[in-house]
Amino acid sequence: MQEALYLLWLEEIREGQRSLVGGKAANVAAMLRAGFAVPPGFCLTTALYAAVMQDQGLHELQGSRGGEMIRERLVSAVLPLSAKAEIEAAYELLRRQSPFGPIVAVRSSATVEDMATASFAGQAGTVLNVDCFHALLDAIRLCWASLWEPGAQAYGDDRGGATAAMAVLVQAQVPAEISGVAFSLDPASGETHLVIEAYTGLGEVVVRGAVQPMRYTVDRGTTRSRTQAAPGPLTASQVRELARLVLALEERFEAPQDVEWGLYKGSFWLLQSRPITAHASGFFTQMLPDDDYVWTAGFLKERFPRPVSPLGWAVIRDLLEELAFRAPLRYLGVRDVESWPITKLYRGHPYTNIRVFQTLYRPFPELLLPEDASRYFPAGDTTLRREVAYPRGWWDPMMFLSLAWAFLRQPCLWSPWHSDRQWAHFLPRHQAEMSALKQAAQDLGADGELGVIWQLIERAQAMNRQLLALHRWSLTHAEVWYSLLRRLIGAWIGPKQRTSLGSALVAEVPNKSVEVDQAIRRLSAVPKGPDFEGALEEFLAQYGHRSFGLDLYEPPFNVEPAQVRRLVRQLRGISVQQRPFHSQEALSLARKALWQGMGGWLRWQLFRQVVNLARRYMGLREDQRFYWQQTLALMRCLFVRLGHYLQADGVLQAREEVFFATWEELRAHVVGKTALDRGRLLRRQAEFHRLREEHRRAPALHYPPFLRGNRPLESRPLPLGATVLQGQPVSPGLAEGPARVVTSPEQLSQVQAGEVLVAPSLDPGWTLVFGLVVGVAFEAGGQLSHAAVVAREYGLPAVTALPDVVGRIRTGQRVVVDGTSGLVRILEEQTPT
Repeated sequence: MQEALYLLWLEEIREGQRSLVGGKAANVAAMLRAGFAVPPGFCLTTALYAAVMQDQGLHELQGSRGGEMIRERLVSAVLPLSAKAEIEAAYELLRRQSPFGPIVAVRSSATVEDMATASFAGQAGTVLNVDCFHALLDAIRLCWASLWEPGAQAYGDDRGGATAAMAVLVQAQVPAEISGVAFSLDPASGETHLVIEAYTGLGEVVVRGAVQPMRYTVDRGTTRSRTQAAPGPLTASQVRELARLVLALEERFEAPQDVEWGLYKGSFWLLQSRPITAHASGFFTQMLPDDDYVWTAGFLKERFPRPVSPLGWAVIRDLLEELAFRAPLRYLGVRDVESWPITKLYRGHPYTNIRVFQTLYRPFPELLLPEDASRYFPAGDTTLRREVAYPRGWWDPMMFLSLAWAFLRQPCLWSPWHSDRQWAHFLPRHQAEMSALKQAAQDLGADGELGVIWQLIERAQAMNRQLLALHRWSLTHAEVWYSLLRRLIGAWIGPKQRTSLGSALVAEVPNKSVEVDQAIRRLSAVPKGPDFEGALEEFLAQYGHRSFGLDLYEPPFNVEPAQVRRLVRQLRGISVQQRPFHSQEALSLARKALWQGMGGWLRWQLFRQVVNLARRYMGLREDQRFYWQQTLALMRCLFVRLGHYLQADGVLQAREEVFFATWEELRAHVVGKTALDRGRLLRRQAEFHRLREEHRRAPALHYPPFLRGNRPLESRPLPLGATVLQGQPVSPGLAEGPARVVTSPEQLSQVQAGEVLVAPSLDPGWTLVFGLVVGVAFEAGGQLSHAAVVAREYGLPAVTALPDVVGRIRTGQRVVVDGTSGLVRILEEQTPT
């Protein structure tokens, strides 16, 4: 019984034996069971490792003197005689039956290796070209000892300090003519095409980053390479065959895969397959099939200026897509709108499919086209709206029929002379429901039920739905009528007056945004002391639901009053600049200019009507945001209460973790369908904070205005004198810091926290300093080199394929590493002092 646990042939390994055979062997055995071509071999189990640790008395050293002594003792350890005999017999049998010859490869298979959250890539031992039993025993001991190398220990600590054990995988070595690695999706950009890297010879030089492989980008649907025709080790048919194998592995393991392979005598052999361990969860940068759309940040950037929380986005997204986009598109007669991808996240920032704006603005003639439309199109080119096939123009009869039907059903919502009255009727209902919900929330006892809280949340969301159904028309009318007003000023009074006169005509419109601003200014005039504290309390009672964004993660003023105190400190002693003239004066000036000449009276009547409509909806546009935030602040309070109960039930460790669940996940937990996955929430939480820190360092670069797929469409101007190096992105993210050029292991001790590591290539042992640096740039290595894999797990932006990067960058220069676009920017060309 004991001997059977020491050694298992790959055919004998079954599901659920990871703790016995380790991650690599478990995955290889699963591939074999699924019918994939895997080199034959056997696994020395963790039971043998544990027995040797026990015989050598090494368990007592764990956590005391550390790994150095354990490592030294393991490389010279004596194996149990029974195990040694069994290994020798299995080794001789494998040599005789191998289709490749007598040479074997010996590879680590740690229990923490090749998991979805950590690959352990390059941290444990691999020995190739083992040609005798004595060398095999040395290789086995080396694999055991490698678990206690400093880099592996630091890696394990960073991944959560999991207790590991080491199995060893012994396989016939494939004398590959071509070898390499492949991803079933692009780990740097998140795009869904496959990435294949190939090199002539054994693959170990590829994963160690010692050479620059040939890279193929392969379409997922056709399995054809998108790479320009160029001499390469793989033929087109071989690329397609390998792509199909990789996609089959993804289907088998039900997750994107990182695959190592070798080609021998025209046949592919699969050496390992593991989950892609990129640090991104997939929530904050979404991967859409065949995503070649142009995406714009214009509509949502103001509402979500920083990376958005999962709960904040989940509460807004469905309402936004349906009420702001899909419903208006249906009004125009668009029939397939349900299949459109409307919004997505990139680096935690929300984007909207530009096709939405092309379609919505297509019917507008130039005279009525809202000026704000330009921000939704690259380079402000609103003529791009004409690229959509439907509607064909403002005269399209199908669109007119659809709009007429919608108008006849709800004329009061559409009419600019009646739409504001709908808001006036809705507001009392909204306020009454808010009062009822607040009272119900206050009546919740300490043992309140999750179901009751969820009912209150859904009632609040229903009010959001009604509010936004009205708001979309106020927003539309405000854009249309104010744009028309500016155009009439330009045509009838003078182009130079468009901005100043237009602004003055809609100034002094009473609205809640101005009201809050004035209240804060009055508060800043109150002297410090008891009077100020009383005034602050009154302010928070009336306006405390306001916050600096729509994300529920952002605390409103009454939850974090320090926000108001900081504003007050900034405003103390600052006088308000008066406008050069007020709205009535501007109106008199316009009347005087328009009455001149023939048709003056008619121009003035039309102009005055446009001014009235613009003022009416400019104010209403602001008021609706105020009341919407009332509802959102109440929902935030209810979600926090929900998080409190989940914490009390042991589901969460902190109630704030609720912000990293989605609406559907929380609902499923409350109704008892699916329990919350706390591990998933914690991964999202860590990624959320990383993205926010990246955005803080370089907001303009982190939040590009346009994307094509998951790549920035427009580059922003670089600082004066900056130099840009174009490489290959291998780990997404953005980092800025002083460079640290390292060309030898001895220089690693010089690396300081916050630096960008620059190197010719990165041995797996160098990842010991990955916990210090903020980004990585290196010359040689591909998507699947160990350095790239580990950089993704550490959340480090990384770029490779940078020729002579160690010559172009000097230690101390400030650089920006963009692991999504593959750009490295040198911000300081002068020699640092």
